[in-house]
Amino acid sequence: MGHPFEGLSDVLTAHTTEHQGVAVVALTGEVDMLTEEIGLDEVLSAVEKAPARVVVDLQEIEFFGSSGINLLLIAQREARARKIPLGVVAAHHVVLSPLAATGVDVRLRLFPDLGAALRELADSARAELPTR
Repeated sequence: MGHPFEGLSDVLTAHTTEHQGVAVVALTGEVDMLTEEIGLDEVLSAVEKAPARVVVDLQEIEFFGSSGINLLLIAQREARARKIPLGVVAAHHVVLSPLAATGVDVRLRLFPDLGAALRELADSARAELPTR
């Protein structure tokens, strides 16, 4: 028997890069009950490395259902437990509609693009620095 995700990497890909001290987890493709673990594993791996901040970039998502919402809520819970701010880049109706329909959109820090997420998270980091 092969790896449980065998063949699913064509449906959802996930990779993490570092931008300005922020771990950016980019998901591409479809997030459903078959692929959720691929994305969740990547996001939780980024959170466990304890970066200053984490951004989940959903700009290239083509399908986003309840499994995607679950992924974001678990990621948010784990990031909060470690006191790591988490932002979500979501600009397309494919992602925004399910988030709005379930009310989850108001529970997450949503950004229209990666640049906005990086700027705001960097600004919030500077605001948290102690002054002399």
